Amino acid sequence: MAGSAMDGTASGYGIVERSADESDAARLAGRIRLVGYAVMPGGFSAAAVTDFGDRLDRVMARQVEEFGGPERMAAIGDTLTARCPLVYDDAFLALAAHPDLLALARELLGGYVVLMQQNGVINPPKQGHTQLSYHRDLPYQHFVSSRPLALSALFCIDPFRLETGATTVIPASHRIWRYGATPKRPSRKRR
Repeated sequence: MAGSAMDGTASGYGIVERSADESDAARLAGRIRLVGYAVMPGGFSAAAVTDFGDRLDRVMARQVEEFGGPERMAAIGDTLTARCPLVYDDAFLALAAHPDLLALARELLGGYVVLMQQNGVINPPKQGHTQLSYHRDLPYQHFVSSRPLALSALFCIDPFRLETGATTVIPASHRIWRYGATPKRPSRKRR
């Protein structure tokens, strides 16, 4: 009996779309659909990652200068966010056009994808930051969708730990359309 529980394969009906392969992109997309996030290796050398960090610092310094100084940046809450760094330095195109990231985006969203924004967020430890606040990456959208509408990718230049200003991800929050009180941060104690 092909396609039955007898031969170990699952039969079914009403399913017209199914992943054609078990590529890395398909596996990562499956995890994102289930828990809302996945971790993908960046594939850049340590020297390239350090170079991205140096370049981001230069972009941030240039934006502070262009906008009129740190006080003006602070007035809009952008002292630690470099906006659209690829406009200032072509090296950031390598992040936006990372082949594995594009394959994942196409797996989740289909063949046509658009880069909506690219920010360089600087997360110093134990320091307040706009991005530290609990938020959705599609702000003010209080609904859930059966299919992904967007994909956010976070490329970590520095080690991503509590001491270095890491981000907290709330698993499966992409499935919750309405929240009560701001969720408590998970315990950082290791068990």
